[in-house]
Amino acid sequence: MLTGKLSWLNLWDREMSADEVLNLNCRDEGNIVNWNTLSVMGDATFHYENFPCEESHLELSKTFDNGKQQQIFCKVPNKRLTNHAISTVTALSSRSCVTMCVKDARCYSANYHEISRTCELNDDTDLYHEDDLIIAANYLYFSTRECQT
Repeated sequence: MLTGKLSWLNLWDREMSADEVLNLNCRDEGNIVNWNTLSVMGDATFHYENFPCEESHLELSKTFDNGKQQQIFCKVPNKRLTNHAISTVTALSSRSCVTMCVKDARCYSANYHEISRTCELNDDTDLYHEDDLIIAANYLYFSTRECQT
């Protein structure tokens, strides 16, 4: 029996490489136990006040011509912006995908497919292209527009 507080728990049945560990970034993975399975395994109480991975947005600094600016990327589950991809790469986590967007001056939003770990960097957002934002299972759409609470 485990008594106390945990902020995150994922278990694997193998040794992970250093790169895999560095790129975890709060992903809900683990081939034995992951964070979401704890709620169905028994008496688990979740305390969300210090739970960084359940946020509806990511705050990252993006460098613009006039210097650095805080940029907020809103997370929209099961959505994908189509017709605006400027680059498609593999990313080990959604945060890594958004970080790649931050580093690319042309990028204003990103699509991340959680199963294939495909990251699509977009040159626009859904703000002006509402019809291009479609329902897409297992995708996370990150936009630089204002987050809705």
